[in-house]
Amino acid sequence: MKFREHPFIFSLFLVIIFLLFLFIVCYFSTTVTPVDYSDFPPDLQVVLDQRITDLNVAGGICIAGRVTMSDGTTINGGKDVLVNLHHRGDRPLRVYEGGWFIMRGILRSNYAGPGKGFILRAFGYNPIDASVTVLDGEITYLEFVMQKTTPENLASVKGTVFDEDDEPLSGANVSISFPFANLGINNSPYIRMTTDSNGWYSFEGLSVTKHRVTAYANEYAYHTGIFTPPAGGTALVPRKLYPKRSIIIDYVYQANGSRNFTAGDLHKGTINWPIGKGGVDFSEGKVEGYEPDDLRDLEILQDQGILKFRNSYVNGRNGFYDAGLVDFDSVVEANDTGYSTREKLCLAGHVYVVRTYEEDNYAKFIVRSD
Repeated sequence: MKFREHPFIFSLFLVIIFLLFLFIVCYFSTTVTPVDYSDFPPDLQVVLDQRITDLNVAGGICIAGRVTMSDGTTINGGKDVLVNLHHRGDRPLRVYEGGWFIMRGILRSNYAGPGKGFILRAFGYNPIDASVTVLDGEITYLEFVMQKTTPENLASVKGTVFDEDDEPLSGANVSISFPFANLGINNSPYIRMTTDSNGWYSFEGLSVTKHRVTAYANEYAYHTGIFTPPAGGTALVPRKLYPKRSIIIDYVYQANGSRNFTAGDLHKGTINWPIGKGGVDFSEGKVEGYEPDDLRDLEILQDQGILKFRNSYVNGRNGFYDAGLVDFDSVVEANDTGYSTREKLCLAGHVYVVRTYEEDNYAKFIVRSD
């Protein structure tokens, strides 16, 4: 039987061939044959050698590879493109000159397997949300090409920054980034500008994906939020800043693991907590900064004019609760249940009880000012 003598079958055959061609083109437009060890520059092979040694000793997973831009734009490092393993939280990979990326260390073997999320973001390029198979006990090599967003689909985010009296705030800082874990503003895509005399800001040339817009200024707490601009359009995102607030707390930390606040290895003190990024480590009796490896028992954030407590580092045991507007000395023992990691308002005169992150001990504190 000849296809040309059966028009319907011949047409169906052509359609199948065309669809197969489209699939191949679309697939290889974002991901191509993975690179391997020999493709990396010699200085990065040294980094890979260390990862390979670690894998041989302890097992686990490590991802490395390369990303390039479809229009040939040079990648100088992590400020040009964000690369993340997006599985059980974000695990940012360090990006080097030329678009080479390598995981900062090895992760446990339970990260291995198929269907793991892998994301790439760059300003003005179509986002990549890939599903990859991560190998166990060896380096997983990947390669991606980011497609430049077409001019008609480029978007923008614009708006005015106001102060607490709804007056435009000139000279305020406004930044835009991607809402994924990163290696800090010096190693991740990040653009900053200052508002003009009318409090106005504008970011253009964006792709259609989630962006984080944050406004901040001296003596003001920051205001942040996540937005997705429309293709070929503009998202209007006003920001409102309130003056920074601070609190003073008195605390009692029980260091022997018991729930008793009247006897034992008790540590007492006062902490003056300036608003800003930071958290309390009760075992140290101080406020800590926002370094990536800092582990804190409790954090505070200013949501415009309101102060809140929260837990960011959760180990399945820690948490906190609000004991209410009671006398501080009347809270003689921590509860054995009822701990939460949800955000709670910072209320003057209220007593809070915390189960600490690393030590699994207990602390109580009272807010004396807000």
